[in-house]
Amino acid sequence: MGAGASVPYGKPAIKDLNNALLSKLNDYKDFLSFHPDTEHALTAIQNIVKFNGEVGGSYWNKERSHDLEGLRVLENEIHGKIYDIYAWKHDFDGTASTIFSSLFDLIQERSKITIFTTNYDKSVEEYCGLPERNLKCIDGFVPRGGYNVWEGHNADSNENDGKRKVFLYKLHGSLDWTMHKKHGPIRTGVERMCTSVPNHDHDLLIYPTLSKNNAEYNKLFTKIFTGFENELRIQDVCVVVGFSFHDEMIRNQFMKFVEAGKKLIIIDPNPDTNFRHVILGKSQDCDQEQSKQNIHHIQMELSVDSVDSIINQINESEYVDNSS
Repeated sequence: MGAGASVPYGKPAIKDLNNALLSKLNDYKDFLSFHPDTEHALTAIQNIVKFNGEVGGSYWNKERSHDLEGLRVLENEIHGKIYDIYAWKHDFDGTASTIFSSLFDLIQERSKITIFTTNYDKSVEEYCGLPERNLKCIDGFVPRGGYNVWEGHNADSNENDGKRKVFLYKLHGSLDWTMHKKHGPIRTGVERMCTSVPNHDHDLLIYPTLSKNNAEYNKLFTKIFTGFENELRIQDVCVVVGFSFHDEMIRNQFMKFVEAGKKLIIIDPNPDTNFRHVILGKSQDCDQEQSKQNIHHIQMELSVDSVDSIINQINESEYVDNSS
């Protein structure tokens, strides 16, 4: 699931995030408006700060240190507003319940429920927490000594408590994950930046930039991404909702998935979506035409009103085994 999958819950897709930030950060309108989206804006700040630390940059910017400091402030402001924008609002509990009930039933008939998402919000966790759903969300964190600490997705996956298990991999982190000085990665349950919270080193969130390779700085994200790789190796069909394919690391895994003859079902309302080119454009070692046939486009936006129609189209497609 990408940012488009959270639009039904009042969250902006990545392409719309800049406009949401502009309305909240009017003092930085010129800088944000210059860039086509937030990914470009945050990448620009990173590039400028990096350049300033190099030999040429330290000379070039010697008279512009105040501007550089302003960009650092802007970066921190953007990070804070992302927390505000993507924090879960319980007004959308019913929307999430309708959508996930249909999607989870579809998956449960054929496989274990495994969700990979680049979204920060807690839509899946909140849905799984509804008592009437009888679900257990396995996100890699388990209770230890008063904290929910990271132990990986296999830590409590074998518990037989009568609940359906939902394996959740948050590839870019979550608004309630932080790095604790003593306990390492923990899930606090509170969606806020940890800058003023004692005993917390930093938040565990990969912010929207053009290159997400900075995920590799942390063992936590490396393990989560490895889980994504491993799951794609054993599954034959993957349903992708609202994902832009901008993230190179994730895109490369989808390329391998399709090259292996597996089926990708992409839910995207845009008729001009160039996902085939984006996924296969750099591939040199596969039959392009055959690989294109392994990608199925359902031209719809996920919503309460459309979810049943989307499920029907998935069931009717040649990509899904309906023998179960």
